[in-house]
Amino acid sequence: METSVKIKLSPILSYMYSDVEQLRSEIGFYNDEIRFFRTLIDRYLIPLIDKESMSKIRETAKQLTEFEHEKDLFSEQTVAFLLKVKDKALTSHPNLDREDEKTYLQLLDEKKELMNSFKRFKKAFFAIMEHLLQTEKMKNLLEEN
Repeated sequence: METSVKIKLSPILSYMYSDVEQLRSEIGFYNDEIRFFRTLIDRYLIPLIDKESMSKIRETAKQLTEFEHEKDLFSEQTVAFLLKVKDKALTSHPNLDREDEKTYLQLLDEKKELMNSFKRFKKAFFAIMEHLLQTEKMKNLLEEN
């Protein structure tokens, strides 16, 4: 967004815009994290798992897919809000209204939920990794190297 548009915003709306722009930036980080964990699951975990762990891996992969869906919805809402704020600035309505405030607070709540969802996924993922490191198959692979 151009600086000239930012100047037209009220201070609170300008703050909200910057904050939501930061949220959008964080979504990019989550995209990278999702790719990383998918690669770990597909390339490294699946070949190492024993029958006992297969259901745990499937559940963890499902959690990652659910998180990705939540992240995509959050991304859409964030972009929609940013466009709304930009439109306000361009149409000379640079003030905060109750709907903007409500949307902004919802985004912050959803960000917390998104972060908690990702933490739950990572906790489950690392529990499986710990279990796999203790299995006989993994011990054999480590001893070969």
